[in-house]
Amino acid sequence: MLRELDEAARALPAPRVVLFDWHATLVDTLDAMYHSVDDVLPRLPELGLMEKLIPHDLCKTPEDARLVDYVREHRRLHPKIKADRRISRTDIFEVLFGADEDAKHTAHEAFNEAYRHHYGEVHPFEGGELELLTEMYELDVHLGILTNRDREFFEHEFALVDGGAWLELFDVTICGGDTYRRKPNPEPVLKALDELDAEPGRTAGTWATAPPTSSPPSARASPRCSSTARAGSTSGSTRSSRAPKPIPISPMRSSTASGNSAGWWRNASTSVIPGTPNPRSRPHRTPRRNRPGLRVQRIQLPSRHRLTL
Repeated sequence: MLRELDEAARALPAPRVVLFDWHATLVDTLDAMYHSVDDVLPRLPELGLMEKLIPHDLCKTPEDARLVDYVREHRRLHPKIKADRRISRTDIFEVLFGADEDAKHTAHEAFNEAYRHHYGEVHPFEGGELELLTEMYELDVHLGILTNRDREFFEHEFALVDGGAWLELFDVTICGGDTYRRKPNPEPVLKALDELDAEPGRTAGTWATAPPTSSPPSARASPRCSSTARAGSTSGSTRSSRAPKPIPISPMRSSTASGNSAGWWRNASTSVIPGTPNPRSRPHRTPRRNRPGLRVQRIQLPSRHRLTL
C-alpha cells in the first residue's frame, strides 16, 4: 500500500497553490475549542437555536442522529466525542443545523464570544510543519490558510506559533468573518482563489487540506474536500463542477515521524517539474496580480490528511 501511495505521489503534477486549514491541520488548539463548545451548547435555548436543531429523521447517518439527540436532551457533547478529539466545532454545527446557514452563523458568533475566554495557547499540530512550509515556499508554491476562526483570534495564534516564523510564508489568509458562509461552504475557498487569481476548475494547480477526522459525523456530514470540488459550479461557464475520481496519494505528513518531512512533496514536485528551484535558494515570487490563472480540482486521501488537487 505504501509503495502504491508513493508511486501515486510521484505521478502527481506539483501544485502551484496549497491552501491549508488551520485548526487540527497546522496547529493544535483543541482544548480551547472544546471548552468554547462546552460554553455554547447550554446557551442554545437563549440563542433561539433549540428549534433549529435538525430533526432526527433528517439526519444523514445514525451517528449524526445520536449526536443531535444527545445535544437536544443534555445541551452538551457526549463525553466520548470530547475524549476522541476528532470532531471540530464546524463539524458539530454542520451536524446540528444542517443547511441552515443563519443558525450556523449564530452558533459561530456565540462560539467566538466563548473562545475569547479560552484562546491563547497554540502549538504545531504534529511537528515538522515549519520545515514543510518553508520547503514549499522556497519551491515557489503559493501558500494560503482557510480557517473558520475569526481574524481576531487567528492573527494572535498565527503570530505565536513557532515564534512567528510562519508569518512570511503565506500569501493569503481567509478567516471566519471574511465570508458570511464558512467552511465547508465553498465561499472561503473561492475568496482565497480570487485573492490569488486562481480559477476553480479541473486543471491541476491548487491543493487544499482539511483536518483528519474519522468520526462519522465529521467525515460524512461535512466532507471538507467537497468544498473545493463544488466551487467549480458557482460562477462562470468555464468552471466545471465535475470532480475526477479520487486519487490516492501518500499522506501529507507520513514521513514527518521518520524525520523526513514532506517526503511525498519532494517526490511529487521534483519528479514532475524539470528545473525545480533549489530549495535552499528562494526564487523570485511573481506579484499576486501578475500570476497566470490557476484551476483547482479534487482528490481524496485515504489517510489522516486530505488534499484537494
